[in-house]
Order: sequence, then structure tokens, then C-alpha cells
Amino acid sequence: MKFFKYEMSLKDRINGTILECAHYIILALLQGYIISISWRWFVVGNFGAPELPLASAAGIVLIVALLGKEPDTPPPNSTVGFFNLFFNSTINCATSSLLIFLLLWIIHKLFS
Repeated sequence: MKFFKYEMSLKDRINGTILECAHYIILALLQGYIISISWRWFVVGNFGAPELPLASAAGIVLIVALLGKEPDTPPPNSTVGFFNLFFNSTINCATSSLLIFLLLWIIHKLFS
């Protein structure tokens, strides 16, 4: 079956779907934690809003991811496996999330 301009077996599609779910769970928890902490730093203290629990923040992350999702697929005739694609995509997203968290922490420390 042709899928994203290259041949992919049913087993590859199932494995890709499982890894994509794991990717979203890992990033929803990490980014949800970052949003929850940032919310406490910048919104709760300044505006008296209630705290944002991790589960709510992770839900927001998943909603935003759903709205802006573009599939990570290897280019045609690529030998990149799904595990490598999953690993690279997850590491890249986690690294950028942690960098943003570091910048938010610096802003919080400098201006609070």
C-alpha cells in the first residue's frame, strides 16, 4: 500500500502509530510540566489565577499539537526506520522544550 509516496507494510504502519503515540505521551508530559510551572511563575502570582494542574496542561499541549500536527515521515526511498524517526523527532522536540523552559526560568528569576 502506498502511504506518503512510498511503500509501507501494515507492520510498519502499526509500529509507526505506536511510536507516534509514545512520542505524544512523552512530550505531553514534559511540555505539560513546563506549562504548569510557567503558569505558576507568571500567571498565578501576577493575576491571582488558580494553578494549572499537570493533567490540564498536558491536555492543552495535546490540543495544540493536534491543531498544528504535520506528520514526520521519511523521504521517499529513505532507509530511515521508524524507531530512528521516533527517536530523532522526540529528542528534537524535548530539547527545544527544555531550552524554552530554561529561557522561561531565566525570565522568571530575573524579573520576579
